[in-house]
Parts: sequence; structure tokens; C-alpha cells
Amino acid sequence: MSTSAASLAFAADSYAPSAYEVEDSPHNGRTVLLVDDDDSVLSLLGEIITAMGHKVYMAHDGRDALLCLLRHKSIDCLFTDVVMPNGMSGVQLMSAARAVRPGLPGLLASSYPRDDVSAMGEIPADVNFVAKPYLLTDLYRLLDAPPAHVATRTPASQRAPSARRKRNIK
Repeated sequence: MSTSAASLAFAADSYAPSAYEVEDSPHNGRTVLLVDDDDSVLSLLGEIITAMGHKVYMAHDGRDALLCLLRHKSIDCLFTDVVMPNGMSGVQLMSAARAVRPGLPGLLASSYPRDDVSAMGEIPADVNFVAKPYLLTDLYRLLDAPPAHVATRTPASQRAPSARRKRNIK
């Protein structure tokens, strides 16, 4: 175990659940660690993902997310915003989470295009990316899909008008 992983393990022993952590409840899907610094986004997405049948733990930043990940071994998916406060982006969080839990499936969300986000750090090829704003159907597909098995989606606002019309016809 690396020095940083050891210090995180030590910190996890004293981790106190945040007010935003969902209590244990029955579920039939994944156990998702949801990370976003915006309370309204965190709350709404937490409710939506829970309604989808997944269990949700929530954190406001990378540090709290890593501590939660160490404390709850059942977490099997990390869903994080890319741009976050306190010195750790979602891309960096994904890397740190995988140092502790290799192969952890991940989903990054950003209003920036994937290429711009890549400037913040290398996004592993098996980590899904969804551009904001995204549809609920995107969440269903991405949370239920194998890692990076679903292609990223271009938001309707960024598609050519003819592509939007064709999609609406179906």
C-alpha cells in the first residue's frame, strides 16, 4: 500500500458520515458513490439514482469521496462531476479512487467536452463520460452498462439542427 493510500486508510477510521450520505436501504442495483459540489445537483441525482434501484453514497469533494470509498467496500461505481473545489478534479479523483480500488467503474460528467476535460488529466479509456446536460436515459444506460461500453453522447444543444429533427421523428 502506498503512503497516500495508507494515510487515507488511517483517515477513513475517523471518517464521520456526512449529512448527505444515504442510509443503508434495500436496493437491487449498483452501489454508487455520487460526487458533486452543488447541493441541489447532488440531492436531485441522489434521488434519481436511488429511484433507479441503486444505493447511493454522496460526497461534496474528492477528499470526502475517497474517505467514503474506503469506509464502504460495497461501492462499485464512482459517478463524479469533473470540476470540483478543494484541489481535486473528478479526473484526479477517479485516478486516486482506482489507486485504492483498481478497476472501479466510473462515470465522469461535465459541461465541458471530453477533449477539454482531458487537459485536467488522462481519462482512462474504460471510464464513461457524459456531457451536461444529459438525459435520464443516458444515466440508465451508463449506470447499467459495463465500463466505457456506451459511447459518449453529444447534448442536443450541440447537435446540428438536422440531427435533432431526425432524433425527434423516431
